[in-house]
Amino acid sequence: MDTVILKDLADRATFDGVVVFGVAMKYFHGSYLIQIELDDLNHPLGAVTLEQCERFSKSFIEVINAAIDSFFENGELPEDLTIDNYSLEVSSAGAEREIRIPDEFERFRGRALKIRYRTNDETIRVEHGIFDSLEEGLVKFIGFKPKSQKKVKPNPFQLELSNIVKINLYLDV
Repeated sequence: MDTVILKDLADRATFDGVVVFGVAMKYFHGSYLIQIELDDLNHPLGAVTLEQCERFSKSFIEVINAAIDSFFENGELPEDLTIDNYSLEVSSAGAEREIRIPDEFERFRGRALKIRYRTNDETIRVEHGIFDSLEEGLVKFIGFKPKSQKKVKPNPFQLELSNIVKINLYLDV
């Protein structure tokens, strides 16, 4: 199933700075699992509350139930999807959520990050840092060492944007 249609339906259920971060639909033994991750643009880490998940769930159920028949006719949703054979799972994108590169660099400026990047020999490496700047495809980070490595002095570093594989928020507890 095309998740673009599912995301469009989910976007119709958003409210007050709570937006859809990710969507997925999985088929298991005659029923569907719809998974939706939310992001709160008003929260510094994007965390959503249980109440926000509940409010979104109620709204999304109304939206998808109303859409099932009309989208079925257009072939945009699975033809065997009914209001009785799906489950909905709504959650926060998570405390160590993925950062959308480069769109969310400014939003999470000053936050510790876990950066996975590709070296020249195609090895995947991991560094920890705090976003500093992005100029002409070069991303600069302020060095950061997790608590477990505090004896090591962090150094600033920079990476080509094209070599960054994935960045997540990092909680150092």
